[in-house]
Order: sequence, then structure tokens, then C-alpha cells
Amino acid sequence: MPHKDLLKGAAAVLALMVATSASADLVLSTQPRGPHSEVDKPFEELAAYLSQATGTTVTYKYIDTWLAYAIEMQKGRFDIVFDGPAFVSWRMLHRDHEVLVKVAGAPGRHVVAVRKENAKFKTIHDLAGHRICGRPTPNLSSLVMLNEFPNPSRQPLIVPAESYDDAFEKMMENRCAGAVVSESKFKKLNEKDVARAVIVTEPLPKQAISAGPNVTPEQKRKIHEALAAPDAEKYLGTFLKKYADGKPFEAADPAAYRDHHILLKNEWGFGEKASR
Repeated sequence: MPHKDLLKGAAAVLALMVATSASADLVLSTQPRGPHSEVDKPFEELAAYLSQATGTTVTYKYIDTWLAYAIEMQKGRFDIVFDGPAFVSWRMLHRDHEVLVKVAGAPGRHVVAVRKENAKFKTIHDLAGHRICGRPTPNLSSLVMLNEFPNPSRQPLIVPAESYDDAFEKMMENRCAGAVVSESKFKKLNEKDVARAVIVTEPLPKQAISAGPNVTPEQKRKIHEALAAPDAEKYLGTFLKKYADGKPFEAADPAAYRDHHILLKNEWGFGEKASR
């Protein structure tokens, strides 16, 4: 009968849609990290490894600006992402992402430093309205520093730096009152005891990989198992050396990432009213 044929046709179309969705390519991306020549090889290595693990083509998408990264993320165009805890948390809350693995190791801290002889700056709040050298937001270090100033009108002015080394050097050249760097980098840069910390921030979890709703539960399981496998470094040597300090991946605790979206509250499109 005609209605039976119609039902059969609808069922066939539905099955095709499900099969197509299940086999669709997945998009891997990360925050702006430099030119193609530096970024492509490690992330293409990661994409190839994940493609083999899932049986689905994982394609790496290069992003060159923070604005493009924000727009693409807010539109839900990334299926698998490697970045820091603030973005991981935001995607968990607003884009139904699940954090799968993180770079192994203890949570990290950041330091806001001043020149040692600059006695007028005793606490972080003494730097309100002053110039601080650091990576432009939404780099994690600067987000953490600005979070210490709930009143935006009191926030320091960030003088853009290319790296932690550059921020520290500019501070020592008196081009800014302070510098925001990672705690580990501060210890290396301050071996001659020329600076002091006005604050050491609360620890934050390591960079992690999250996966969105287009990644099936089975694919997520395979990604987790592949990245946390003891022999993963044989296939991800370039990636781990460049972006994980040579450390492996390990299981991530979602609770450790859940609340850090608050660091993005003043960044365009990432506030509490972020659209779905």
C-alpha cells in the first residue's frame, strides 16, 4: 500500500541520515598559536592519530586570530579542541562538550611580577590602572590577572607581549609596571633575583582536549583510550614536545574544569548570556 511505501522510504532516508552523520568528518582545532609553519605539523599529527583511533576522518582547522577562534567556537564549529581551562569550561557549559584528557601534571599558577626595587607596588591591587606587560586576552595568564580586578574600570592596561620572556623583558626595561607570566617561567627568568611577585594566583588545570555533541560516545571512548595509551607518545612525539612539554595525556576530571568559564565573563561573546 502507498502509506507502507511512504513509511519504508522515510525509514530509508532516516537511516541514511544517521549513517551520514556517524561517518561525517570531525573538525579538530586549537587557539591561535603561531604561523602555519609552526602549528600545522603537530596538529596534523594529532588529527591523523585520532582518525586512526576513531575510524573517522579528523581534519585539523588552522585558526590565525582570536576573533576568528571566538566566532568559530561560539557557533559550535569545532568538534575536538585542545586549549586551556577557561575555554574548556565554557564549551562544557554552553556547547555540550565533554573534557576527555588533559596534559599530565599538577595544576599551574601564574605570577604578576614587578621590578624588585619598585617598592610602591606591594600587592596586585596597587597595580590598578597601571600598565602590565602580558599576552593579550583571551590568553589565560592575562585573564587570570584581570580576574583580580572585579571592577573593569580599575583593571590594569595590558601592554601586548609576544611571550612570557618578552613580557618580563619589557617590564625590566621599565616599559610597564609589572608583567604576568607563568610561575615556572618566572622562576627561570628571575634567577638573578631582579623581580618579585605581588601575587601568585590560584592553580588552574592543564590544557585539555574536549569533544562536542557531533562526536559519538563510542568515538569519545576511543579518543580517550588512544590519547591516554602508554604508547601514544610514539605517534604524537612532535605534538607532545611542542605543546605538552613532552608530557603525556592523562584522564581529565570534569569537576576540575567546570567553573573556569568565569574567566571569560568580560570577553566578547563569552559572557553568561552566551547564545546557544
